[in-house]
Amino acid sequence: EVLAAREAMYEAMDALMARAQAEGRMRPGVTSRDVKVLFAGTAQMLRADGNRDPAEWRRYAELVANALRA
Repeated sequence: EVLAAREAMYEAMDALMARAQAEGRMRPGVTSRDVKVLFAGTAQMLRADGNRDPAEWRRYAELVANALRA
């Protein structure tokens, strides 16, 4: 059940991202897996550094989001 929900989430993300790409708002070729890897990697590094500052987490989330914009 969890695996099916996860797959459905990624399919929904891909559909949303395809629409954003078609509108020229997101870089072409970016997938939900790319987003997962970028955000998970950022979170892993922040946790490894012991960073618990919400402002820092938001800053890095914004950097990742900006990197995905067209």
